[in-house]
Amino acid sequence: PAMLERRSRRAAARRALGITDDEIVVGTVANLRATKGYPDLLTAATEVIAAVPTVRFVAVGQGPLAHELESTRDALGLDDRFAFLGYRTDAPEVMAAFDVFCLASHYEGLPIALMEALALGLPVVSTTAGGIRELVTDGVDAVLVPPGDSERLADALVAVLRDPERRADLAAAAAARGAHLDVGIAVARVEEIYAGIAAR
Repeated sequence: PAMLERRSRRAAARRALGITDDEIVVGTVANLRATKGYPDLLTAATEVIAAVPTVRFVAVGQGPLAHELESTRDALGLDDRFAFLGYRTDAPEVMAAFDVFCLASHYEGLPIALMEALALGLPVVSTTAGGIRELVTDGVDAVLVPPGDSERLADALVAVLRDPERRADLAAAAAARGAHLDVGIAVARVEEIYAGIAAR
C-alpha cells in the first residue's frame, strides 16, 4: 500500500506541475540565497539537459536572488526546462514529483529538505557542504560532490539520470535512511516553526 500511495502521490504531483511521463525531474528545495549555490546548479543544468534532453529542473524556494537567478536561467537559454516555483507551503507534495533530489549548497546546516527527500525515498545528488555528510553517505544513499564545482555536479547528475538501476538502489537506500530520520524531521519542522514565530 505504501508503494501504491507513493505512486499516486507522484502522479498527482507531476500532473500539477505539467510534467509528462517521459520527463525526468531533478528538483531542489532551497532558499534563493548565495549560500545555496544556484549559479552552479544552473550551469550544471545546461550540461545535464544537453546530455539527457528529457530532464527538467524544478526549484522550490524564495529569496533575495530570485530575479537575478531567473535572469541567469534565461541568459543560459534554460527557459521552461528550469522552473522556479517560489515559496510553496506544500513542498513535500511538490517533491513527490521529483526523480532526483539535488542540493548545490556551498554552506549548509542540517537541511530539512534533504531529510524530506530521504523520507520520500528520492535518489540524492548533493554537495558535501556543512551537515550533509551527517545525513547521507556517498555511494550508498547519495552521490556527493565538492561545493562550487558545477562540472562535477553535472557529471554526477548525468550518471544517475542515465542509470535507472542505480537510481533505484539510491532510492531504496534513501528510504531506509529516511525511516531512521522520521522523528528528526518532525522535531526539525517544529523547531523551524518556533524559530519563525520567535523572529516575528
